Amino acid sequence: MRGIKAVRLAMLASLSLACCASALVATTADAAEGPTNTSPPSVSGVAQDGLSLKVVKGSWSGATPIVYSYQWSRCDAAGSSCAPIELAKKAAYRVAHVDVGHTLRVAVKASNSEGQSSETSQPSGLVAPAPLVKRKNPAISGSPRDGQLLTVNNGLWKGTPPESYAYQWQSCTRAGVCTDIPDATSASYRATTEAIAHKLRAVVTATNAVGHASAASRPSKLITAGPPVSTAAPIIAGSLQEGQTLAAGPGEWAGTAPISFSYQWLRCSVGGGSCEEIAGANASTYTLSVSDLASNLAVVVTASNAQGAASATSGETQAVLGILPTNTALPSISGLLQDGSLLSVTSGSWTGSEPIAYEYQWQLCNALGQACENLKGATGSSFNLDPSEIGKTLAVVVTATNAAGSTSATSSIT
Repeated sequence: MRGIKAVRLAMLASLSLACCASALVATTADAAEGPTNTSPPSVSGVAQDGLSLKVVKGSWSGATPIVYSYQWSRCDAAGSSCAPIELAKKAAYRVAHVDVGHTLRVAVKASNSEGQSSETSQPSGLVAPAPLVKRKNPAISGSPRDGQLLTVNNGLWKGTPPESYAYQWQSCTRAGVCTDIPDATSASYRATTEAIAHKLRAVVTATNAVGHASAASRPSKLITAGPPVSTAAPIIAGSLQEGQTLAAGPGEWAGTAPISFSYQWLRCSVGGGSCEEIAGANASTYTLSVSDLASNLAVVVTASNAQGAASATSGETQAVLGILPTNTALPSISGLLQDGSLLSVTSGSWTGSEPIAYEYQWQLCNALGQACENLKGATGSSFNLDPSEIGKTLAVVVTATNAAGSTSATSSIT
């Protein structure tokens, strides 16, 4: 019996050694393997602008230790046409504005002493835009006085761009009750007399692809009476010709009524940049004179109320024109119509802007006073007759010229 038992023990020992040797061989083989992915990586988290996604690296076999590195990529909506995202090499990735409308993938690279291997996750869901969330309230700038322009900024918002903004100004009582001001829907609002003793605030509504959100500014201080403020420049109406009367419109003004206006007309050089006050021209109308010819005109309007005064200048007119010379009595020739005599011509009578300069052209006509032709060199106000004019008639063309232009008139035939 003892012999049989000894044999059995020897057999068991032999089997045990064989088993352990097999296990040792297997362990040694595993220890010599490079990384192998046994369960693919995946993306964890909500695919929305501004949120963070994480990589679940999956399962890997191979010699330990295994070191992992990551590369996130931006893909099209179908998860293809992927491009690596620069610097996105960590296990977590914060989704950016540019990712909206795309999918994301992450490649996991496993490395050990025997080598390395990579595996890429399936694409995330389509990245959604983020709703707008207020980070800082809008704020009003500007003086809280009647007639002054107040402006509200957009505040600060977190969310996916692009965003657009809409505005609504409100009038608030001392008790804090605010009501919308009709048509006050731009980023700026000019305080009116109705706002005196009230506060103003602005509600800003930000909108993006997801939706919209609103935030109100802090109310301004109480609106008080204010000095005049020009909101539209003065204007000049009328014909720009000597002798005509121009009228100045004061333009448009804000500020607390009543507002009164005074005027000062300016004469400016045509080249611009040089204007001088016209002495005594302090009414809302001004009659153009010879001194204004070939100059531009402008007017300065000063508005005044109990809170102060302000001035605004109109734009410059075009150059003032003169009145074209007009003949009111024909030129006439005097002197003895005889060979060797000296004839003279008077310019006749003319109206128009002064000064008027006159030029002369003597003409020789046939006995009937027809077929007149200019006499060469006969351009003075007098003319000496010679034998060649015997039996013929004479006329003189007088040309009157001023700043407005030239006009001619012909004398009666001699």
